[in-house]
Amino acid sequence: MSLSDRTAEEKNSSDSTALLGFDIRPRPQLSDLVWTKERRSLFLLRDDVQQPLSVDQTVWPSCLPEPNGEQWRGVLGHWSSLDAISKAAARERIEETVARFVATVVVLESLSDEERTKWLSTRLDETFPSRLDPGWSLLGYDVADQWLTSGLSNCGYVGTEHDEWKSRWGDRLNDVHLFNDRLEASNFAKATNERVPEHAPFFVYGLFERLTNPNRAA
Repeated sequence: MSLSDRTAEEKNSSDSTALLGFDIRPRPQLSDLVWTKERRSLFLLRDDVQQPLSVDQTVWPSCLPEPNGEQWRGVLGHWSSLDAISKAAARERIEETVARFVATVVVLESLSDEERTKWLSTRLDETFPSRLDPGWSLLGYDVADQWLTSGLSNCGYVGTEHDEWKSRWGDRLNDVHLFNDRLEASNFAKATNERVPEHAPFFVYGLFERLTNPNRAA
């Protein structure tokens, strides 16, 4: 199966993933978040990644302002409605030349039966749309806890951990510091459960991008 075929299958398989929601993030080369040498050596497993991408907004910040007390976006700062976030982008005058729409899915097949039930019954909102159309493309797979703290790029490595984990996992990451293979991501999640037990359990998330505002493309 080709990468494009696999991506389409992963986007539309309701048995394997569940859509968490939508956000707008700065294009990596235009992000004002500075990754110093010290920060890279503490959090990243590849030295040549200019700007890591992540479901974690601390790693890859949202372009949208914090919601006010009366505004509900959805789960963990992600918007439930693509139409609503598209209109918010227009209101905030966020240009497509500097930002991209992103969607996050949780990979259900990597979960235990108990965790799968929790996600489907208590952790997810209904989203509009409920599935991603062919306009979305896969950036890669992140590993994060239930609050979207990334175990891949936001849980520091201490002592000899960095060199050991870089040797084991570094060459399996793509150029935005995400896994291309979700089985590799699942194995990393299991290992991270042991390395960072205070945040466990960790889950696999798919991160997708859409380059245009759906409202403008219509």
